[in-house]
Amino acid sequence: MLGGVTVNFILGFFIYAMVLWVYGDKYLPAERAEYGIYVDSLGTELGLQTGDHVLAVGDRSFDRFNPRAVLRGIVLDEARTITVRRDGEEVVIPVDQVWTDILTRNENKNYGLFTLRIPFVVGEIADGSPAQAVGLQTEDKIVAVDGQEVAYFDQFVDLVRDRPQETVTLTLQREGETLEENIILNDNSKIGVRPAPGEYFFDFEREEYGLAESLPLGIQQGWSFLGDQINAFGMMFSGDIKVTESLGGMGSIAGMFGATWNWERFWLMTAALSLILAFMNLLPIPLLDGGHVVFLLYEAASGKKPSDKFMEYASYLGFVLVISLLLFANGLDFWRWLNG
Repeated sequence: MLGGVTVNFILGFFIYAMVLWVYGDKYLPAERAEYGIYVDSLGTELGLQTGDHVLAVGDRSFDRFNPRAVLRGIVLDEARTITVRRDGEEVVIPVDQVWTDILTRNENKNYGLFTLRIPFVVGEIADGSPAQAVGLQTEDKIVAVDGQEVAYFDQFVDLVRDRPQETVTLTLQREGETLEENIILNDNSKIGVRPAPGEYFFDFEREEYGLAESLPLGIQQGWSFLGDQINAFGMMFSGDIKVTESLGGMGSIAGMFGATWNWERFWLMTAALSLILAFMNLLPIPLLDGGHVVFLLYEAASGKKPSDKFMEYASYLGFVLVISLLLFANGLDFWRWLNG
């Protein structure tokens, strides 16, 4: 009865290990993020400021630059403070418990609290964009908009926000020359470029693992993920996280793979789904493996097999529970799609 569950667990841990073996672990040491963070609207509400340097989340030091670690600390570890360095001084920002609910709302699933603050160097240019029309090139550095100095990408965003179809003058540096280009913003007040990634400005670290190292680390990573999921389920039952905001069906799962293909993300998602499937199948619900195990344990302990009529009704109950959960989760996806 536990054969399928066991294989799901083994497969999940194995994939985590192979991802570490093939891709390693790439990260940016937090002290190298010299420009600090760029805070979005949620982060501003929380009390963070653009330019802050995050030092700790609760009692855990922020050694690797990873905004998801802050979300995890608040939601799952119930961290109630964030320590930052601001203008050369340490500042402790209190985190109210209400942020657990705010950060787990479906409407905020695509938002973080902050991103890495970087200068504005053009990384990619979209076909048919205003930037392509005026001849912007990759590695152009935007240094001013309409004569106002721009040191960072977020400053550029703030200067052109809510200015659709307006013409602005960009001052840029290209191969040692300073140039000016007049450009018409699109309907979304954008020019159609993606800034250069963090790797362009900072030295990232990559930990490489041999096969022997990857196997135990993969198991550890899988258990950590599974523990987070069990903790999240527990918080749903306790009401700390709203089920209607956090639960999703096949649409939510598909969206987690991202809009562009990435093999590393694909395998990590496959490993996560395998572990979640194993955990769900262990639940003591009739029709699932966990339910069958409960009946077998009862038979082993009592020496009596449950009656056929009891098993029939239990199967009906299990079917109703499983189908209801399936319809509820996918219904939430449909409702979110319907409401945009």
